[in-house]
Amino acid sequence: MQRILYFDLRHGISGDMLLASLLGCFEEPAALAKDLEAIHLGERFSIKMTEVMRSEIHTCHVEVLNDLGAVAEHGSHDHSHSHQGHDTKHPHKHHDEHDHPHGHRQLSAILTIIEKADLNEKVKRMAAATFQRLGEAEAQAHNIDIEAVHFHEVGALDSMVDIIGVCYLFDRLGLGGIAFNEFHFGCGTVNAAHGTLPLPVPAVARLTEGYRVKTTSISGELVTPTAAALLTVLGEQVDQVTGKLVKNLFVSGSRHYPGTPGFVRASLLEIEGSAQVTQQYLIEVNLDDISSERVAYAMERALEAGARDAWTEQILMKKGRPAVKICLLADDELRVRLEEHLLSDTRSWGLRTTVVQKRELAREEKKIKTPYGEARLKTGLLPDGSRRRKWEWDDIVSLAKRNELSIDRMLFHLNESLPPEE
Repeated sequence: MQRILYFDLRHGISGDMLLASLLGCFEEPAALAKDLEAIHLGERFSIKMTEVMRSEIHTCHVEVLNDLGAVAEHGSHDHSHSHQGHDTKHPHKHHDEHDHPHGHRQLSAILTIIEKADLNEKVKRMAAATFQRLGEAEAQAHNIDIEAVHFHEVGALDSMVDIIGVCYLFDRLGLGGIAFNEFHFGCGTVNAAHGTLPLPVPAVARLTEGYRVKTTSISGELVTPTAAALLTVLGEQVDQVTGKLVKNLFVSGSRHYPGTPGFVRASLLEIEGSAQVTQQYLIEVNLDDISSERVAYAMERALEAGARDAWTEQILMKKGRPAVKICLLADDELRVRLEEHLLSDTRSWGLRTTVVQKRELAREEKKIKTPYGEARLKTGLLPDGSRRRKWEWDDIVSLAKRNELSIDRMLFHLNESLPPEE
């Protein structure tokens, strides 16, 4: 049994709606909001959760407050790109994106903030992949280099909280996945500094290529770039879902367009299945003229860049030459980036990439308080319905050092603290 979060996109979706939905999955969302506020993103912030009436329905609404306690004026998405020595600026409006007086940030600066944040590697990978995909969409839409894209809206504090917060809560919930139906686009245009842009805006059009979409007669922007990036990185588009309904969540953004209820419904579901099958890419390179130091460096760089896994194999090449093969597992959005890393770091003349299916046990992770400190416990569901539990190794090592115990002794004490299986 695993849990997924399903979004009905008929009435649009935005970054703050996604954040509000994941917060609402917890029994004590205010406590999780405090956990988010403790994440260091270079500026202090707080999260304000309020109940808003939309179409006679109580909905959850989330806003980010700056260090002065002021709520940003929602609505401005502003990015600029520099080329040929000039700055070209295109401001346009989105129904969840917020307006702060923060300066423009390049993608590399945002990735540095994520890397330095007190987050586990999985959350960092998801957040970095989301910003990477968003940056690539902006760059492709305007035919410029990705580092020439200067994020203002998505680099601003509130939108960083939306993206990093969604990734953090996705991990804390132990979700098996996010699912959604067709993207629904509003009609009309938005005014930009160099003309009028049709809806969906160029970045959203790029982000949703290859996905099922539906146009509507609703006048307004229903899908924001932040939401489109998060859903296409973390989620999967489906025709329908079947499962046990655990909780319905009704969340609202800052806009209420005529012809819509003004809110989005998300459904937390329990679905059968002991394993998740995902499509990934296996990147391999054979090397017979590389030092062990360079192999270690290439693998370290690949993991930092977001590889799902990395390992080496000893092989025998033609002419009987002993060699090493570096293997990486990558998601689609990072495949090209990791291929380029390997070609640059190994001086190889070529590599191979194949599509593979990866099957993983459905799992969840919880923080367990013990007399020796807090440790993460992973629980996996086996095909026969039984469960496998394992302590996070980094936590075992950390607690062993803190309590001046051997690894074996620390593991013995942790196992004594194991909660009973549910």
